[in-house]
Amino acid sequence: MKPCSLNTQFSITAAINRLAILIDAGRYEEASEIFALDATMQRPSEKIETREAILASFLARPIGRFTRHFIASCLVEPDRHNGAKSTTYVMVYRNHSSTAERPMLPLAYRDPEAIAEYHDVWVCKDDQWLISSRVVQPVFEPA
Repeated sequence: MKPCSLNTQFSITAAINRLAILIDAGRYEEASEIFALDATMQRPSEKIETREAILASFLARPIGRFTRHFIASCLVEPDRHNGAKSTTYVMVYRNHSSTAERPMLPLAYRDPEAIAEYHDVWVCKDDQWLISSRVVQPVFEPA
């Protein structure tokens, strides 16, 4: 199978990074727009179907939750259906605050809450790459 074009690889990698930063910034409506209308997101404890439900899941997060997603290696490849697929390594740091306000920075350092892989399937709609399916696969758990 031929590799994806550099333009496709760049566009998808940029969307992955944008999604992480938008989520960390609490810009959930913009983040949800990176998903196709009929997208699914599978986490270890839940499966969410449709962009609208993914947005509702983001909006349900406590206001005091503070995250940073660190995106590492990312491989973008063509899939069999004229789209693309990607595997991305991610570490998530999270602070659970009991207040309804965003915490003051800097925060005390803690180990990452998750080290995982994102397995995404992408579709191109109107010259924009959108996630049609995301599976979050934990790799390491706290000891």
